[in-house]
This record gives sequence, C-alpha cells and structure tokens, in this order.
Amino acid sequence: MSDQEAERLVVKDAFVASLVELSKVAVKTAEKAIDFANAFGGSQQVDVSSIKSVKLALDNILSSGVKRERDASDAVDSISKKKKKVERDPNAPKKPLTMFFAFSYDLRKKIGEERKRKGESSLSAIETNQTIKEAWDSLPDSERSKWKKKYDDEMIIYREEAKKYEDSLKNGTEYHATLAHVQSPPIHAPKVEEVEVDESEDESDEEEEVPAPPPPAPEEKKKKKKDKKDKKKKS
Repeated sequence: MSDQEAERLVVKDAFVASLVELSKVAVKTAEKAIDFANAFGGSQQVDVSSIKSVKLALDNILSSGVKRERDASDAVDSISKKKKKVERDPNAPKKPLTMFFAFSYDLRKKIGEERKRKGESSLSAIETNQTIKEAWDSLPDSERSKWKKKYDDEMIIYREEAKKYEDSLKNGTEYHATLAHVQSPPIHAPKVEEVEVDESEDESDEEEEVPAPPPPAPEEKKKKKKDKKDKKKKS
C-alpha cells in the first residue's frame, strides 16, 4: 500500500468514526428532549417509538455519508489510475530523430569533444544552440540531402521493426531489434570553425594616439640660441 492510499484510509476511518459518534450523541439528545417534554407535562406524551424514528433517520444519514465517501474515494482512485504514466517497453523500436535533431545531436557532441581536446571551457546552452542553428542554416543542399537520406532509411527500418514488434506482442514471442535499427551509419556534421579575433588589431585600435609636443615659444628659442653662443665662446 502506498503512502497516499494509507493516508486516504486514515481519513476515511476518521470520517466514519465521527459519523458514528454523531449518531450516538443525537440519540442521547433525543432521549433528553423526551424526558424534558414529559417532565414539564406536555400536552402529548412522547414514547420510545419517537426515539426509534430519530435513530432510524440518523442511521440513514450515516449510511448515506459512508456511501458518498466511498464513491468519492473510488473516483479519486479512478483518476489516479488514469494519471499513472504507461511504462514504455524499453525494447520497443523508437522513431528516428528528425533531420535537424540528428544534425544537432551530432554537432553538439563534436563541439564538446573539440573544445575539450583544446582545453577550452564548454559553451553555454545559448551559445551552443546558436552555433548549431547557424551551422544548419548555412548547410549546403548536398550535405542536407545526406541527412534526409539518413532519416528516410531509418524510417524504413523503424516501420519494419514496429511491425515485427507488434507481431511479437500478438504471438507472445520475444522481440529482438536488428543491428541496423540499434545503430545507424553515422554521418558526421561539418566542423564549425570558431571566429578568432585578432588581438593585435584590437590592441592597435584601443591604443590612443600620443599628441605631438607643442612647438617651443619664441622666447624659449632665443634663449636656447644664446646659450649655444655662450658655450661656443667659452670653448
């Protein structure tokens, strides 16, 4: 029994027990009401048959409540059974991947292996998907036709295997997948070259031009000439 079923059973028992207690309290209340009426000399004496009628009515309520709870429980069980996922036979043949998804799977694996070989960090999911999309959009028709042929060939194999699988279920025999269905001839996706940025060009662009020094003022020129003449005289 699952935890959900055990919890449901506890709630059900508590509900039935509360109805039973309600029935007992109602009967006692009816008895006290009759005693009260008789003690104060009502115009009409109340007998035991009145209590029995009250008890009968409460029993009907109790049985009705239990039935409704049982119906509700059965409805919940029915819904939960429908929601249970049907387990797929792992040996059943599987449909082949479409052209794009087969291409995407192959290229994604190749990009990961290439970056790992170079010691580079893995691309993010967005970068990988963008790279795959660009590669697929730029794929020549000659290459794309290979993926189309791969898909068509695998679909033919799938239909044959699906028929064999259905026959095995009808006949009660064991199904064995063929090697061609398990592993199709691989078609490698074209290598996607990463665009490398020339760092030297970036550095040259980022370097700021150093402005030329301003020309010396006229007074400074005269002073320099005078200093040169004085040096010549001393020499």
